[in-house]
Amino acid sequence: MIALRRVAIWMVVVLGVSVFALAPVLVRAQGTLPAGRYTTSSTLAGFNYFTPDFATGLSVFVQVETKVSDPRDGSQSSSHTESVYIEYFRDGFGFQGCYNLAPGQFSIDSRLGGASLDASITSDTPTCGSAEIGTPFQLDMTLTRFGPVRTARRLMDSSCLDYRLEATYVERITGANATASLTPIFAEPISANDAGVLRITDETTHVQGTVHESCPEQPGAIAGGAGPPDPGVYRNSRSDASISRFEESGEFGLDLEETTYESRPVGGPATIDHRMQVRFTIRTADFTFAFGCFLLSPSDFSFDGVNGAEVNAIFTEETPTCFGEPAGIPLPQTLHVLWTTTTPVSTFRSEGSFDCLTYHQSGQTLEAASHPEATSSLTPYLSDPVTASGSQTSLVSSESRGEAAGKKQPECRI
Repeated sequence: MIALRRVAIWMVVVLGVSVFALAPVLVRAQGTLPAGRYTTSSTLAGFNYFTPDFATGLSVFVQVETKVSDPRDGSQSSSHTESVYIEYFRDGFGFQGCYNLAPGQFSIDSRLGGASLDASITSDTPTCGSAEIGTPFQLDMTLTRFGPVRTARRLMDSSCLDYRLEATYVERITGANATASLTPIFAEPISANDAGVLRITDETTHVQGTVHESCPEQPGAIAGGAGPPDPGVYRNSRSDASISRFEESGEFGLDLEETTYESRPVGGPATIDHRMQVRFTIRTADFTFAFGCFLLSPSDFSFDGVNGAEVNAIFTEETPTCFGEPAGIPLPQTLHVLWTTTTPVSTFRSEGSFDCLTYHQSGQTLEAASHPEATSSLTPYLSDPVTASGSQTSLVSSESRGEAAGKKQPECRI
């Protein structure tokens, strides 16, 4: 038994309905999968219910997942799980439980028209986590689609030397009306309109070539953002060079960044935001700390894609800082950093789309990454240069373009 879990159940609402429709695909590429074919299919169906005074609440979510791993070495494996998570509260106390389902207890329409659950939970039912709810009890749930189905598609490929990864991801999601009974805990059935979710996702990954430890992983997730933009055209380019060296004798972290955001919404003014900055943090052996973030001019630095980069700048009291915050280091200081790539370069390409009623969004991203050798000096603060290589450094270059058309409508929960 737990006290007042209303916040926890409310978070399920946020994760179950809002984020899943637009979450970007995160594919950690190089070196993570051997050559072969890998598929994952998952289903989410459930709802949240609260009385108007929030004195009573019920949350039920079913998760189904099937994974098939077929590497070329012949070590094929597969798994299939079906589970239901239940959480309810009333009179200031809450109870929760996670239980594995038997085949046939849950079903969902592949076109997301609806889903149903008929499960008798006893003390012999296998659990998948906490099981605080007294048994036996009967759980019945019927979900009926409410609103349009939103579809998101993403394609991603990455390569480094002879290694190649291609992944496709398709997600379909819609809202749902729910009717449920939890007997004998609740005396009457519960109805919750537009408080549920139905979702089906399918992901397929093809890998060929040989894993190379020297190949960088993808620096971040494929661009997805917090939500679809207004109709228009949007571009983003970014170059980033970093050093991150941590040892008992001291720490040195530095990030050089140039970013350009271009927004051209239909019927609105075009905007371009160009950012050039360098930030660093330092800890010496005697645990003295220094930090700074300074805005740069084009003459202070240069990027050669992911083949190399250089920054050569003098910081004084007159040098503008990021967000106007004061520097935590005595000034003036002279910074010189040189990155030179001698290792393999990984490339990542992705395409994605989102459709709902008359709204359509599509986008493409091209990203490259390497682990260069780097040498940095900051005088007079540091008496000796700092050198780094391999996983201590990175050079990243990315370009993305997105287009949106149609009308964003409330039925799509955008």
